[in-house]
Amino acid sequence: MNFQHRSYEKELMDAPNLSKADFHRNLQEIVLINRYLGGASVTYRGIRQLIRHAALGDAQVTDIGSGAGDLFDYLRRRFGAFPISFIAVDVQSEAKQFALEAFPDVQSQVSWKISDYRDVFEEEDGTDIVSANLFCHHLDDAELIAFLKGALRHARVGLVINDLHRHPFAYHSIRLLTSWFSQSHFTRHDAPLSVLRGFTRSEWHHALRAAGIQHYSLTWCWAFRHLLVIPKNPKV
Repeated sequence: MNFQHRSYEKELMDAPNLSKADFHRNLQEIVLINRYLGGASVTYRGIRQLIRHAALGDAQVTDIGSGAGDLFDYLRRRFGAFPISFIAVDVQSEAKQFALEAFPDVQSQVSWKISDYRDVFEEEDGTDIVSANLFCHHLDDAELIAFLKGALRHARVGLVINDLHRHPFAYHSIRLLTSWFSQSHFTRHDAPLSVLRGFTRSEWHHALRAAGIQHYSLTWCWAFRHLLVIPKNPKV
């Protein structure tokens, strides 16, 4: 197994015309993985950082590749009385259906767009903060650079990315974990592959330079995540 270079093998979840049963089972297991490995807390830290630095009295967050929608339920509870709203962007319509059923309490704060994120990014300054929670590893290198540029064009305040650190321990751990509990062949295939498609710190620095981005913070977080926070205004 070579961990020096990213894998570009496509995940099963990226295929069109997915079976509803397979897709929903996979989303259920993703929710469990996120819950126990603390994924949403990393995104919360980044969004809170941009809100505080920009002194926002309320915030709109556009999340790309929203999937199961569990992130919004977590953020709603963590932000409490702070007025925050969400735009969920996902190309799979079944993601919206799953989220509506699984997390009904937060849906009054969520507007769904079943769309390619590139179409959403056409609007300049269309939202306060763009977030990408375990989305960027689905992109190849050229797509990632274009994503960074497009997200900052669309955001008024900045961009928060939470994605996987490619590392042997992370790969073997999630492969073993999913072999124990997962009943979804999607999860058993995609979870380890996601790690192989993840990033090293130097790869993030390279992508950011290629996108012309100089001001950002990049932090390693448990469990094998990178938190990337990019303010649109370097003074923020």
